[in-house]
Amino acid sequence: MSTFGLVVGFVLSLGPRPTDTHAQAAQAKPAQTQPAAAQQAMAPDALDKLLAPVALYPDQLLTQMLLCTSNPPKIQELSGWLVRNAELTGTALQNAAEKAGFEPSFVVLALFPQVVNYMADNIAWTRSLGKAFATDRKGVLDSVQRLRAEAKKFGRQRVKVVILHYGDDDASPPDPQQKAEAKATNRKVRAKAKVTPSK
Repeated sequence: MSTFGLVVGFVLSLGPRPTDTHAQAAQAKPAQTQPAAAQQAMAPDALDKLLAPVALYPDQLLTQMLLCTSNPPKIQELSGWLVRNAELTGTALQNAAEKAGFEPSFVVLALFPQVVNYMADNIAWTRSLGKAFATDRKGVLDSVQRLRAEAKKFGRQRVKVVILHYGDDDASPPDPQQKAEAKATNRKVRAKAKVTPSK
């Protein structure tokens, strides 16, 4: 059984699912102890620009990403650790990450090296997302739902996001048509939010 596969994740089968991401994130502890009143919440349009690159990710993955944004240096550390342990996959990778001292959210995120590398390479964006989530958690989650609703306006009942996944499952790679549809959808969402896609 292959331990490396491309997973076509998700998601939007019949429209936005506000309960999933909201419920998972609501159970998390605040990322910062500083009172939210000490920071100014971002405007909805600014949040949409910030969240556009990741709003269509599956709820479970997005939740872990949001939790990890509270510690940008740890994300960079995880990115380097993954490079040094590139031979590990699946359960072995998670066990090694746990033994290395990474917190649970980072252990889960380790299964998605491409996501970790994006967050590490765009650390200013990661810090901004972390501050926004700590200051206005509801605003961030509402932004995710707005962007998902925008995606549905393009006439798709199912929005597919292609992400690299290192795991024990034997997932089959998506065909070129699925990849093309995912890229086209992401471009439309980013354009709608007036965000320039990362190179």
